[in-house]
Amino acid sequence: MFLRKLSMTGPFLAFGLVVIFTAIGCSVGSKRNFQQASIHRRLGEAYLGQNNPGKAMAEFQKGLRLLPKDPNLHHDMGLAFLFTKQFDKAEYYLLQTLKLSDSIPEAYNHLAVVYLNQHRPKEAIEQLEKALKRPRFTAVNKAYLNLARAYLDLGQQEKAIEAYETSIERNPNDIRAYLQLSDLRLKRQEFAKAGLLAQQALTFYPKSYFAWFRVGKAMMGQNKPRQAMEAFRNTRELAPSDSEETKTATYYLRLLGRR
Repeated sequence: MFLRKLSMTGPFLAFGLVVIFTAIGCSVGSKRNFQQASIHRRLGEAYLGQNNPGKAMAEFQKGLRLLPKDPNLHHDMGLAFLFTKQFDKAEYYLLQTLKLSDSIPEAYNHLAVVYLNQHRPKEAIEQLEKALKRPRFTAVNKAYLNLARAYLDLGQQEKAIEAYETSIERNPNDIRAYLQLSDLRLKRQEFAKAGLLAQQALTFYPKSYFAWFRVGKAMMGQNKPRQAMEAFRNTRELAPSDSEETKTATYYLRLLGRR
């Protein structure tokens, strides 16, 4: 009787063992896939850091074959396509990132960059506002730089100025906001404010020929030839000889020398 019961339970016991070992096998396989995909992701990010997007994409693609629903790999692939200015493909992967997970707020900012390059400033602003609402989002000053660009595309200069100023408040060491806002002030013929911004940039980057060039233009606008000449001389000393800044600074120096 005991043997009969054992023989009846045998098939069920065997099936149970198969299920257990199959589950264990899947777990091991999933772990192996995750580990291998992580290696491909790290390699891809290293290649991207070395300005080699082709090799980066190849590694990210290998990772996605192993983990097709990994939001980080989709985000990295989107960045690689953004790096190569393939904006349609970048948009696809960044949208996939956000569909799969809301834990990568930088994807909103990068998607906004895609939209800015596609001349879609209103959509860019929508994505940037989403990024800025996320508590884990850290690239706040970059988002405000992108907001400024979007507002400029819409012809809203006052909002752009406000965004630039906020970017400077969030990260005073980032020279881009100073230079871009200085350019806007120069266009508006607000020469004193433009010069002050360029000089603030020089406190962090004293050898920036971009900043010296803007100081020179601001001083010319204020009719201060001596300061302008000094700034343009510094521009020529620091800038590459074939740069537009060197050529223009040389022209202005000749012009000022005739006065």
